[in-house]
Amino acid sequence: MKKTIKVLAISIGLVLGTVSTQISAHAVTNNATVRPVLKNPIMNTSSIVGFKIIKVLVQDNTDPKSGVAVSDRLAIRIRNTTAKTINSFEIFYTMVDQVTKRSESYYQKLINFSIPANSMGYLDFDNSKGIGHFPENKYSIYRNSKNKVTFTIELSATGFKPMYATAVKAKGTTEDPNA
Repeated sequence: MKKTIKVLAISIGLVLGTVSTQISAHAVTNNATVRPVLKNPIMNTSSIVGFKIIKVLVQDNTDPKSGVAVSDRLAIRIRNTTAKTINSFEIFYTMVDQVTKRSESYYQKLINFSIPANSMGYLDFDNSKGIGHFPENKYSIYRNSKNKVTFTIELSATGFKPMYATAVKAKGTTEDPNA
């Protein structure tokens, strides 16, 4: 009986390890599950400015092209200020519940996202498919806290200086992705 228990425990450990590895490997692709991370893996030290964060929204969102209200999400508008296409973006953001002081951080490589020369780019963390749409954690502080939640954001692209921004979800109801 003891041998069976040891073998079973080892087998469960291997299966769980494999599942965790698969989830982590997919956490950086479009429309995959995104999970909190413990630290910021961005190591960009460039001082060349190539893009600017124009606007960050986390509530009362509107479509940037039509002006029509859309569901609440982390939405970032970016301007490429160079004469060439910028790609190889990655993002790290932290959200903090201002009452409980609980925080969560997220990191994603923004696969297949680029901004043409002298153009605007749009990032939407809304679990939708398509270019510029990326996964979010529907169990995050953002979605479940009724307190004021602050966001700090670092957006990086290979070869260019990272840009930083903040956003605030006001105290009140939880952010409904269907609102």
